[in-house]
Amino acid sequence: MSDRYHLYLDESETHTNGKNKIFCIAGIIVKEDVHNNVLAKEINSMKEQIWGSVAINNNKYILHEKDIRFAQNRNNKFKLNEIDPIYHIFKHNRTSNVLYNGLENIVGKHEVTVIGGCIVEKEIYKHYDDYILPDKQLIIMQVILENFCHFLRSRKAEGVIFYEAVEEKANNIMRRRFNHIELMGTMYISPEAIQKHIIDLRFPNKSENVAGLQIADFIPNNIVRKVGNKKKHRFNLYEPIRVSRYDGSIMKREKFGVKVIPKLEK
Repeated sequence: MSDRYHLYLDESETHTNGKNKIFCIAGIIVKEDVHNNVLAKEINSMKEQIWGSVAINNNKYILHEKDIRFAQNRNNKFKLNEIDPIYHIFKHNRTSNVLYNGLENIVGKHEVTVIGGCIVEKEIYKHYDDYILPDKQLIIMQVILENFCHFLRSRKAEGVIFYEAVEEKANNIMRRRFNHIELMGTMYISPEAIQKHIIDLRFPNKSENVAGLQIADFIPNNIVRKVGNKKKHRFNLYEPIRVSRYDGSIMKREKFGVKVIPKLEK
């Protein structure tokens, strides 16, 4: 039986002064047994350090970057009632250090590979207006499936994609994107190769407490802020993401790891 890998994905968008939007889908590739036997235990250990034993395998205690960032922002100290009280603990730097040190260790040292794609809307609309530009999620998913298939084929492996469930309509739209790419292939990868190596796209709910999805939740925002040259958060994962991007075995991380569309001039 060939090895099986999981790809856990999430998405994020940022902008500068309400303009120059950058949209990203990205996440992590990890071998199925490493996810189940190593990463899940690492996440539970981290949660126990933060919240205590009550958090172990407890579906209420989910690592969610948006709420954690809200709590970390000192400007929100009088608005903490807007988020679940379990996240209030991240207003303390000690707690955030435990979290980000743990995530850095996972992303940088546990056979985790980062993959994704970004669209810089200001730059792409210089060439294509919004009438002829197709679905941006579809564009990025083509890039991701192409590079995930390349990763799997190089290892004679098969893979499953996990995308956190949202409302049913949005899940169905993403499923149609996946089916479209599976049927048509991409610029470089045939539909036969995609169908052989990528088994399925699945939509777990947040309440399922999937370790890989909780890790992936922290990947896209770090990427879009870097692409947009925005100020770094005090707590970030820039360096482990940078070194863990898939390079296609030829040191081409900008092509196979996190592809920016259009390619920005240096």
